[in-house]
Amino acid sequence: MQDYRAYIIGSQGRIRRRIDFLCENDEAARRRAENLVNGHDVELWQLNRMVCEFKAKRHARREIDA
Repeated sequence: MQDYRAYIIGSQGRIRRRIDFLCENDEAARRRAENLVNGHDVELWQLNRMVCEFKAKRHARREIDA
């Protein structure tokens, strides 16, 4: 098992939360980190190596004429 860290990135580009976990390999860690995307970007790291980054879907605000 290998140590991984998922960083939840806030709207200002700063780390909001860090989640540490163990996985067998990068692919298993990617699947786990992808499940953490909930309106925020997620960066997945293994030691000092960035494994991948998941971008949250951004919803554009639509103005409605009154």
